[in-house]
Amino acid sequence: MPQTTRLRTDLLAVREQLVEDRARIREQHDRGLPSVQVCGKLTSSVDGAIQRLHDAALAEMTTTEAESLREHSALVAHGGYGRRHLAPYSDVDLMLLHDGKSSNAVAALARRLTQDVFDVGLQLGQSVRTLNDAVQLARNDPLVGTSLIESRLLLGSSELFNNFLAAFTAMVERRRTPLALAFIEARRQERLKFGETVFVLEPNVKKSRGGLRDLHLYRWLWFLKSQESDPDRLHMLGHLSKFDHRRLSSSTSFLLHVRNEMHFAADTARDTLVRPEQVRLAERFGIR
Repeated sequence: MPQTTRLRTDLLAVREQLVEDRARIREQHDRGLPSVQVCGKLTSSVDGAIQRLHDAALAEMTTTEAESLREHSALVAHGGYGRRHLAPYSDVDLMLLHDGKSSNAVAALARRLTQDVFDVGLQLGQSVRTLNDAVQLARNDPLVGTSLIESRLLLGSSELFNNFLAAFTAMVERRRTPLALAFIEARRQERLKFGETVFVLEPNVKKSRGGLRDLHLYRWLWFLKSQESDPDRLHMLGHLSKFDHRRLSSSTSFLLHVRNEMHFAADTARDTLVRPEQVRLAERFGIR
């Protein structure tokens, strides 16, 4: 019984910290903090929460189980969370990567994190995969493949994570063309669903034509070509002109700003620009 009470106290503390962080970041957003920095601060807040929940879960296990998990598993952020572009109420995409040597402990950790992350108020998209499973899924499913391009190690074995990156990159190098075609087709189907024309009356700021997803597609295709998806790095390496880098950066910043404002105002995830929201945003941003 004391153990349960202590855990509940931990969860409440994490939840309160997330609420405080979001309120503070919202004030900074309202004062004009650039959207990429807003997203970065939101991401760092969630990173801290995930680490505390992970540490609390390991503290409840035996020493042998905890050490085995640290050695044979890794928590990997991917998708928008991986590239540090979290909006205030974005889903948190996590992969529990493991090498198959501590399956029971991995399953227990996955169950614990799923419940705890939900209890602190975050929306979790979690998967549990071995290195080979992750690479094979990325090979055959463009949604998995594009999400894992944006992978970032949070906790656990750096050796396992680096082995995953090496295997993933090797697969990409062998299958550049079919992967590129699959990514483009998946994005085409998404645009058809959420609005192919730029004249959609109530577009989705993330998934309609001209939304954030089109900018993500550039990142994914660049990764297939050069194993690098970050526009800043691409510009430094000479793969992206100064003009194109500025245009992409300003477009990303504007769309993220719109999305952050929509989430903050609704106190929930909202990506569709309904007519009343268009009017409100136009007035707020001074757009005639």
